[in-house]
Amino acid sequence: HKVHVPIIDKRNAQILALMGVNVQLMDLETYETFEMPIPDEFKGKLEPGKEINYLEALGRKKITRV
Repeated sequence: HKVHVPIIDKRNAQILALMGVNVQLMDLETYETFEMPIPDEFKGKLEPGKEINYLEALGRKKITRV
């Protein structure tokens, strides 16, 4: 039997702007800009200009570290 294993990509991004419950980020490798919701554990810790780590897997993204 074959089992599909998701590819998990660890990436770095810079915070461009905080927009209410979302944050606008720029990937530091591809310079792609995108928005994601701010997880509850990082509310109040994010500031424009800071770098964050995020994971990308199965078309979804999640902030892991500030």
